[in-house]
Amino acid sequence: LLNHEFYPKFRPFVDTFTYEVIGFESTTRWDLDGKTIYPKDFLEIAQWTGGIFGIEMDMLEQSLQFYIELKNDKSIKLSKRFKAGVKFSLYTLLRLEIKQLLEALKKYAISPKEVIIEIEETHATDYAVIERINTLRDLGFLIILDDYSNTSSSLSYLLETKANILKLSEQLLDEINASEQFSHPKAVYEFFVNISRTFDFTVVSSGVRTSRDLELIRDLEVNVATGDYFSKALRKEEFVQYLKVSSRRR
Repeated sequence: LLNHEFYPKFRPFVDTFTYEVIGFESTTRWDLDGKTIYPKDFLEIAQWTGGIFGIEMDMLEQSLQFYIELKNDKSIKLSKRFKAGVKFSLYTLLRLEIKQLLEALKKYAISPKEVIIEIEETHATDYAVIERINTLRDLGFLIILDDYSNTSSSLSYLLETKANILKLSEQLLDEINASEQFSHPKAVYEFFVNISRTFDFTVVSSGVRTSRDLELIRDLEVNVATGDYFSKALRKEEFVQYLKVSSRRR
């Protein structure tokens, strides 16, 4: 962290019907002597030691800076709906002072309404987490409950939280594609889409890898998605080029 070896990659949020890029979510990589280390290989120890806070605050800084660079780039026609998305672990969410977060935005003249905060859905069953989510939502941030799936223990907390968006786990689409009985896992996916709407959440599908996946979520009228079908996570320069190409295709 002191050597600035962690860096973000950016995955686009895409409108599933128009292909308009309406934002990004950042994901962390570690450049260790030229070798790329993925989150699954360092997040556990980072969370256990508390080092995750420094990493995620650094990713927040770099993501906000990139967002402003995109807004100021006259060669890009950025969507009016475009948002910057960052992910916070449970540790960071509870340790972070609201004043500290607002100061980071003020540095770049960014409004909370321009920022998406993603939080693992499984963390939102704790009252302290729900209270923090609600505070952030009241300030104007968009809140995504990430990785929602059929392993969720309870729906009752959805009544308590003011989160805006429920992002369905890519595991759900994987189960559909792996199943010989296509209709059963599809019905489960449709159930979670309908549950989300019952609680007035915007639904985001993650893990869209094929045209078949896209057709499925379109049939369910899911308007926003991420996944390799649109793009893998990209470095800053790659993301800028992706935006330019996407704009020409629309």
